[in-house]
Amino acid sequence: MRKLILILTLSFLSSQLLSQNTKLTKLFKEFDSYNYKAVIKLLDSIDEKKIIIKTPIDSINFSLYKLIKLKYTDNNLLKSNEDLKVQYGKELNYLISKKLENYLTYFLNHYSEIYKFDFDDYATSLKFINLSIEIAKKDLNMSHFLSVVNLFDAYETKFYLFFLHDSSNQAQAIKKLINHYEKNQNKFSYLSKEKLYKKYFIASSQSELKKDFRFLAFEKAFSFLSMIDITPKFYEVRDLLFSLRNLSIKTSNYGLLKRINKGNKYKITKTDSIINACYYNELNVNSFKVLENYVNNKLDSNFKLSVNEIFDLKLLISRFSIKTTTQILEDNKKKIEFDLWQEVYKLSYKFNKLYGTSKNKLSSINAILYLKSSYSSKKDENNEIFDAFSLKKEKQILLYDLLKGEKSSRMSPNDFIDLFKLRSLFIHYPNWSLKEIEIDIYDLFNTYKKTASYKDIVKTLDLYWQHVSSVKDYKVEGYEIKGQLLISKKFINNELNSLATDQDLNLRISISNLNELENLKVRIQELFDQLLIDDFRFKQLNMSILKSKYNLNNNKSSAFDYYKYLINNIDVKGFESSIIEAMGLAVDFKFNYNIVKLSNSLMRSYNKFFINQPDLTKLSFQMMAGYYYKYIRRTNKALMFFIEARANTSHWNFVSPDYSSMTRENSLTYEIFNIYISKKNIKKGTYYLKLYQEAYERLLTGIELESNGIKLDPDMFIEIKRKSLDMKRRLLFVEKKHKESESVINLMLALENKKSYYGKFNLSILKLRSQVSQNKFSNKQNIAKLDSIYLLNNKPFDNQYYTLKNYLGETEPEFISFQIKNFKSQLSKINLINQLSYENQLSMMINIGSSLSNLEKQVLNNSYNKDELRNLFKFKLSIDDLDRYNTQLLNLSEQETNIYFELLNKRYYEKDYDKLKLVINEFDIFQQEKKINFSKKPNLDLVNFQLRLTDKQAYIRFSKLKSNLFYAYIVSKNNLEVIKMPDIEYEKIADFYTSRITKKVIDTYTYNTLFKPIFSLLPENVTELFIKNDGIFNNINIEALWIPESESYIFDHYQINYIERPSAIFNVNKPITISSAFLFGNPDFAIGIDYSDKETSIVRSGINPLPYTAKEVSELNSILANNNIKTVTTDLSSSTEQSLYDNSKSSIIHIATHGFYNDGKKTDRFNWGLLASGSKNTIREDFKKERRNDGIIFGGEILLKNFTQTELVVLSACETGYGTSTFFGSENLANSFLRAGAKNIVSTLWPVDDKITQKFMSLFYIELLKNKNINLALRRAKEIIKKQYINPIYWAPFVLVQNKI
Repeated sequence: MRKLILILTLSFLSSQLLSQNTKLTKLFKEFDSYNYKAVIKLLDSIDEKKIIIKTPIDSINFSLYKLIKLKYTDNNLLKSNEDLKVQYGKELNYLISKKLENYLTYFLNHYSEIYKFDFDDYATSLKFINLSIEIAKKDLNMSHFLSVVNLFDAYETKFYLFFLHDSSNQAQAIKKLINHYEKNQNKFSYLSKEKLYKKYFIASSQSELKKDFRFLAFEKAFSFLSMIDITPKFYEVRDLLFSLRNLSIKTSNYGLLKRINKGNKYKITKTDSIINACYYNELNVNSFKVLENYVNNKLDSNFKLSVNEIFDLKLLISRFSIKTTTQILEDNKKKIEFDLWQEVYKLSYKFNKLYGTSKNKLSSINAILYLKSSYSSKKDENNEIFDAFSLKKEKQILLYDLLKGEKSSRMSPNDFIDLFKLRSLFIHYPNWSLKEIEIDIYDLFNTYKKTASYKDIVKTLDLYWQHVSSVKDYKVEGYEIKGQLLISKKFINNELNSLATDQDLNLRISISNLNELENLKVRIQELFDQLLIDDFRFKQLNMSILKSKYNLNNNKSSAFDYYKYLINNIDVKGFESSIIEAMGLAVDFKFNYNIVKLSNSLMRSYNKFFINQPDLTKLSFQMMAGYYYKYIRRTNKALMFFIEARANTSHWNFVSPDYSSMTRENSLTYEIFNIYISKKNIKKGTYYLKLYQEAYERLLTGIELESNGIKLDPDMFIEIKRKSLDMKRRLLFVEKKHKESESVINLMLALENKKSYYGKFNLSILKLRSQVSQNKFSNKQNIAKLDSIYLLNNKPFDNQYYTLKNYLGETEPEFISFQIKNFKSQLSKINLINQLSYENQLSMMINIGSSLSNLEKQVLNNSYNKDELRNLFKFKLSIDDLDRYNTQLLNLSEQETNIYFELLNKRYYEKDYDKLKLVINEFDIFQQEKKINFSKKPNLDLVNFQLRLTDKQAYIRFSKLKSNLFYAYIVSKNNLEVIKMPDIEYEKIADFYTSRITKKVIDTYTYNTLFKPIFSLLPENVTELFIKNDGIFNNINIEALWIPESESYIFDHYQINYIERPSAIFNVNKPITISSAFLFGNPDFAIGIDYSDKETSIVRSGINPLPYTAKEVSELNSILANNNIKTVTTDLSSSTEQSLYDNSKSSIIHIATHGFYNDGKKTDRFNWGLLASGSKNTIREDFKKERRNDGIIFGGEILLKNFTQTELVVLSACETGYGTSTFFGSENLANSFLRAGAKNIVSTLWPVDDKITQKFMSLFYIELLKNKNINLALRRAKEIIKKQYINPIYWAPFVLVQNKI
């Protein structure tokens, strides 16, 4: 209280008293001088009754006197006397009302300190202490101590107020106290080291504070600790260490912990030192060995550990156990680690035996049993420390004690079921009568019920039902399973409440029959109507009802009801795991309802839900995803999921397995084997067959050991043995070891005598196929055997019969009928195919295309009637009209196509395998979500197709069935014909055709051989042809064929249109809109380099300069600009690869440069491309087939660029339309632009003349701007050039390919 005497002086002046109150004056003076003995003496001498109060100042002084008196009153009296507390508050409030709070901080602090324990006074104390802090922080304090000291006291008191009454604020309060001390340490020399130790001790333990501040507090606490002789009570070193360890682990900052261990001044015990070392060495092997030796020495010598030592060691050993379990879950099972893990669990077990609770002991035993079950190697069983049988026995005793012993406690549902299962193992229930089992279960359960809630009882009964119903797949000697299930069901019903509630509905559903399920459905509706269950729960329960109905009925109708419900709710939050069931139903029953939605949910679920789920949940998903992808023919994805499932830790966990878990390894290896065999991968097939056989042997060993105390029937795994033989048979067949394959079939037939599985009929057919492959008998003998097999087994002749007979050389009319019928069924999936993403379509498209090709061979190579031909061509139309280029997606909005290409590029450029999987899923989902919303177009029908053709139009569809086997379909408005093309070497005739043109020699052979038979079938009035090429026909422009009879070209008689999809016929003359053009020409192929060789050529091939392309671009620019078309042109160094990509959204892209085509793999799109500026440098110095900006524009690079806004690409270069073809269409440079979204491509089939091409292009664009019709403009330009240059080398290399919707 700085200068209370000042107030007294003011009072004297203002009241103009004639005399002073001497004692008050002296009291204030002595108080200001910190002379506390004199203060106490004066307080005793003052007679309050004689103090004269005449003025407000007198009242103030009197109030100050009272405050001093209260300060020197005994603290216990102040706390116990309510009148004194009221008086103290009253005086403070009075002086505050007089604006004298700056003189009161000392008393405000004192009041709050005295009454901090009083909850009723918490608000008042907090108000006074906050006022004190505010005054001191503003340095307005006129009270007894300095502001800095008063502020420290205020912060300290405020901390205790929060500590006692509002713990949420205590951390920040102690932080402010510490920060204030740190900033003003020189002012607090009077504080004891013990007090400071306590403050830093408290600060270090505040977990809400930032790590750096806490580490500072720990550092200071240990520093002050080293300066005091006796550690204060309640501020133990061990507690300080405990908090520091937790912070060090959380932050991985062990520096301070290490320094403390190395110093000798911090009063830490040997136990603490070893524990510290374990933590700062991050629980490594060496630290564990030291801990193990130390603890074992203590335990073996019966050394008595303190309570804190027991707690800390138990926690540390537990951390080692958790780390061990985590490593096991990561499936990193090396021999050296297994030995260490056993030692960890052994120490935990030993320590908990002595110091742990029953639950601690159970935890140790469970960890050991989990280790043994998860460790897959069987080689080191003799070296294992623990005997699983003994541990299970001990666990059963512990659980029984927990339930029935003197110290019984509440037991969890899982523990009770474990007890029940273990009693099955050790009491040998199978040897009991059903009545004895029932009595024992009731006894255990009645004890358990005494402490269990109804919720836990329901959970326990649910687990019990899962356990007893899981044995339905077992074959147990002398055990009537159905009877036991009925007893169990009755037992469960008796234990449930009379009226179904939300708590027990799931269990009731799982045990109900069909009639009971209907009643439960009514009850569920009642609960929903009464608002006792929400919408999600209502859906969940109805889903369970449908699932149970399906399980009970096991028919397609019930399955579809369940499947449809799942699909319709599959995107509802909380239903994520239901996708596993939905996939299973789709696979089992071949459902296609909303199959694309299911695919999207599958990919989304894996990315966002299952990837973070426990391994057991993830395992179910991985397996079912494998089956599902196999169903939709994504075999590579199926393989990935099956292999991931085998790598899942839970797959190898065989703790109390059911039949499906026991045989899961066989199921997975069987599926993986199937995929590898379908790929003809003999090495992998052999490997997985071996794994399958080893798993089977382990199952047999398990039977011999009487797994889980149940004596199993040795024949329960006979199906696995049969599959093992069939796998061996198929592997031998792929290896072409047909004789050995037949021997295996004989073994399979022998097993059929025991119990039918494959059926003797089916195996006899397989045996016959094997004999046919061996050429063991003549075709006639084989047909006789085939007839005999069908007659002996009383089987009607079916598709298999006629197919085999056809293979053996006798084709029946029924064979063709069956083939057509089968393909119709396959074609029913065409709408599904159109809704799938491109990668999801691929295998289905290839499969359906291959099937159609086989059907064509069978129909066309045999006698066929008109209906069969029409059916065949209808199929051809439907397949040809499949969206093989993702054309619909390439016609989305600009924003959506940008997203499409962004994902497409990620798909190709992402190198990280895990990230790539996510990208592929994201891309698939994007495509399918768009496609599923496209309006469904009816399949292209032959009748409608012909109706839409005019009398002057005809459609020619070339079809390649073998390398030298081609057919041509000729369709006009009123007729359909098919003709077999001559049996010649087509590669040679294409080369011959091209060489005749380039050498300017008249070619009559090609016309007479390939086209004369076709044109003889065309109606005379036809003048326009639409042609879909196949194979080598893509490299022949029939316009240029010479007709010797009329001495004219086909061009002179017909308007020719090349199309990719038959439906595009009706859009080919649709006018285009032109707003911009990019004109690329005359690249500087060798920037800055003067190569010594001087190449010259008049054609656009090689790497020589193309001066006329500069003129071509210049003239085109003038033509377009004069028609108000916005243009961008390039020349020499500006004709770069990047310039093309930067202008990919132009209406027209005209490229005048060198093109190239190299023979090689059909789908290697780096075998063709264009050359830009700098390409010669790259070719000479660093040629690579890579996606990079190097001057070479490969077809494989174009595919990833967005040309969706481009109406026309003109490839004014050599051989840009020349290439090969696959089921998915032409494979050439023009096709690369089509796949990237361009609508129309003008390309070339042979090298073109630089000068004449320049003229041709000018004419073409002039005509195009007149009528906006690409077909007409191209034909008109050809007509004009043909008049000047009759040879087709000049006017016929240019062909237009269109891909319009």
